[in-house]
Amino acid sequence: MSQKKQDIVSVAERLFYEYGFKGVGLKQII
Repeated sequence: MSQKKQDIVSVAERLFYEYGFKGVGLKQII
């Protein structure tokens, strides 16, 4: 996995953990 993709996945995991899947839109990840 490229570093950039890994960073995005890490941020996404944190957001999903904090807000739940329904509370996180793609715009928040990117």
